[in-house]
Amino acid sequence: MEQDRLLRCPQCGELEGEALTHDWDGWSYMPVSCLCDGIVCRYCRHGAIHRPISNFYDEETGNVWHVPWFGFELACRRCRRRMRTAARDG
Repeated sequence: MEQDRLLRCPQCGELEGEALTHDWDGWSYMPVSCLCDGIVCRYCRHGAIHRPISNFYDEETGNVWHVPWFGFELACRRCRRRMRTAARDG
């Protein structure tokens, strides 16, 4: 499906704008933001996570994902990777 209302952010590389998505009422456009509109990671205070109560577009799946209000508890990609490694290494 072509997403003609999405533009690539020159800073973070994610898509932002309006994504065509299917919901209960049929097809509609939903606003999506990139990581630049996000907040800092609560673990490292360096990485970014998507802003709570916002949407982002996942290019791999072609889906729009909603970040719930408790999304501020999530870790950035680097911290998630570090946490997985620490859990695996025990």
